[in-house]
Amino acid sequence: STGLVSLNDEEGNGGHQIPPQGDNDSEDGNGPQSDRLALFSTLVAAIVHDIGHPGFNNSYQVNARTNLAITYNDNSVLENMHASKAFSMLFQHESVAATIAASQDNNDYNNNASNEK
Repeated sequence: STGLVSLNDEEGNGGHQIPPQGDNDSEDGNGPQSDRLALFSTLVAAIVHDIGHPGFNNSYQVNARTNLAITYNDNSVLENMHASKAFSMLFQHESVAATIAASQDNNDYNNNASNEK
């Protein structure tokens, strides 16, 4: 078992998977704080996962040589666009940007960014 809960559509076809919520009294690190963070993260992901979707899939974007495909170098075109739009919107709000920056160790951020190149 993967420990994931499958969310099926009405016909029972496989859908998205989410980790099960932990017992608030457990000793495995799950508790009210991590439950709130998990819920917040899930809500943000649900809101932004298709933000700005143009109605055509990645294959179409690449084959039609759209500006999006060119911008994201034919790699996970829509996923990169969704993430870019989400972060752009988040960072428009100074308090959100400050909170994210304060919680992120600059060394970790720089190491993660350089590892992706």
